[in-house]
Order: sequence, then structure tokens, then C-alpha cells
Amino acid sequence: MAGGFLPEVVAKECFPATAAFNFDTEAEYNNLTQVNCDTLVGSAYFSSKFTKNLVVPKITNVSQEFVLNGNDVVESIEFPDLEYAHTLYADQFSQLKRISMPKLRHVHSIFMELESQEVAVDFPSLENVDSRLRLIGNWTSLDFPKLREVNDTASLCQHLDCSGEPGKPPMDISLPRLEQANERFEVEGNIASFSVPSLAKVGTHRFGTEFGGILNIDNFGEPLNVSLLQLTAANGVTIRGNLSDVNVPLLQDELEGFQVFTENPLSLNFPFEHGSQISIKGPIDSVHFPNMKNFTSLWVDSDNPFNCGALKKEIEKTAGDIGARTFLCSGKDVPGLSTGAKAGIGVGVAVGGILVIALGFFVWKRIGWRDKRTLYQSPY
Repeated sequence: MAGGFLPEVVAKECFPATAAFNFDTEAEYNNLTQVNCDTLVGSAYFSSKFTKNLVVPKITNVSQEFVLNGNDVVESIEFPDLEYAHTLYADQFSQLKRISMPKLRHVHSIFMELESQEVAVDFPSLENVDSRLRLIGNWTSLDFPKLREVNDTASLCQHLDCSGEPGKPPMDISLPRLEQANERFEVEGNIASFSVPSLAKVGTHRFGTEFGGILNIDNFGEPLNVSLLQLTAANGVTIRGNLSDVNVPLLQDELEGFQVFTENPLSLNFPFEHGSQISIKGPIDSVHFPNMKNFTSLWVDSDNPFNCGALKKEIEKTAGDIGARTFLCSGKDVPGLSTGAKAGIGVGVAVGGILVIALGFFVWKRIGWRDKRTLYQSPY
């Protein structure tokens, strides 16, 4: 029997005789259903020997690790009755086309790194992830209609480490009820659509580290509208790639850095009242901060003609004289700037040059999208 399985059933709870359940064949896990097991108390490992379609009915709960070892044959995986799993691991499936757990409502963590060309993920009932949601693969659609909270990090990416190059299939992401990711939220790839209309908070838990929560969105696809209409708190934001708009109408306090690096021309308007390190770079036609009261550093680097003098005057209307604060602005052309204004900006650049170089390096290392800090070490 599976892993030395003992047919001991207590309120439908089954216990392995050894350290874990190990299933190498369908007959082995069918033994569980014959004695009415629905809860596996321990870790469960499903072998890479399975072929074509893996369907495991009647199991509703796995109390510890739930590991799906991949191969080059399996095309679909279905656990039609599973409602809870502690930590779900799946990787090294090269032919997998679908993974379905229609009743799964609650997990501690999910880690998937799949090599298949196009994988459909069907978790329509998932509501809460206690720790990490890490999905790496050639996704075409990631739809979690009931997911409300990820208590640590959510990573929805098409490349390992959430950093790569163009060439992946278009990906639609929909999390209509997600309200918060308490440590980090990162999305990367050929993003065709991105819908998180309820997202209000990212990075409210720090877990004793200065790197806190970061919201990262990196798009290699067609121009993407990034609208975070309910976002009120995010300890660090980086949005980069091919963008059609960036809209954060309720984000008044930018606490740990805000960066937009666009490949597409943009006219931007941000509601910030307080900011730390703000960087806007790319073919920027215009950017406005009509409510700005205080900031540490503000850097606008446009590839298009840009009126730096007008921006400086606008900010000084609400924030007062820039003084010792760092304000850097450049464009292909700077129309409407007097000689005195240009000199003033030049002096600011000269005085703050060394500080800005150090600050820019610090911001890049701290909240840059290419942050290589390891979020997960594979158990395999």
C-alpha cells in the first residue's frame, strides 16, 4: 500500500505508516478511497510515473506538503474534491495543459514552475493564501475570481525570477476580489490584460526586513493600461515596459519609492501628497503632481520634449520652495525655460549630483524590478 499505508481511519483521517504518503500508481491512491479516506494527515507525494491524465477524487484535505512530481507525459491534473492543502508544489511538467482544483478554498502556499507551452489553471474557489502564491510558466490566463488575500508574496510571471525577455504568449490576469498582498506583488511577462479592481494594499507586512513590500509590474506585450483604482498603500512601486496609462487615483502617500519606466509615450497625473523617491523615465509627454506637499527626491527623465520649468513651478505652488530637496528634470528639449531657470536647475544638479548618484543606485537596488532576492528555494 502507499508508502506503507495503514488502513487506520479516524473520522476519515488517514495516517501514513512512514514519513509521508508516496503514490506511484493509481491503484495505490485508490486504496484510500476504498476505506473512505478524505483527509491525508501528513505529506503526500505523487510520482512522476503517472501518465496522461491524473485524477484524484474524494481527497478533501492534505495537512502538509502536497507534491506533484512532473514528467514529459502528464497533460492534465485534477483534484475535484480538494478543499485545503498546506503547501502545493508542482514543477517539471513539459506537456501539462490543465491543472484543476475546483473546490480548493484555502492553502498555505502554492509553488508552480511549469515548462509547458500553454497551461490553464482552474482554481475558481480559492479565497486565501496564508503565505506565498508563486506561479511561473507560459500562462495564457490566470483567473482567480474569489481570491481576496495573499498574506505574503504573490508572483504571477512567465519567466523564472520574474525577469526575462519578450517571446511569451499573451497573458490575461484577473483577480477581481484581491484586496491585499501583504509583502510583495509582482507580475511579469507578455501581459495582455491586468485587472485588480479591488487591490488596496501591498506591503503592509515587513516581517523584520527593510525591503518590505513591493509592487512590481513588468510588461513585454502590447501597451498595457495599469489601473489600480483602489490602491491606497504600497511600500514601493515599480511599473515598467510597454504602457498605455498608469492610474493610481487614491495613492496619496508614496512611502518607499515610485518608479515608472515606460517604452510608450505617456501623459501622467499622480495624486501624491507626500513622496520619498519618485522616478519617471521614458517618452514622457507630461507629468503632473497637483497635490504634492512634500518629497525627498523627484526625477523626471523624458525622451520627448518636456517642460521642466512648468513642472517645477507647479510643484512649488503646493510644496513651496524646493530648497534642499532633490529635483532633477531633463528632456529632449526644454521649452519655455529662462536662462535663470536653467541655471537654477543646473546648480541643483551640481550640488546634489553625488547624492543623487548614490540615491539612484540605492533606489534601483532596493525596489528595482531586477531584484534577485530569492523568494523560494525549490524542494526538489
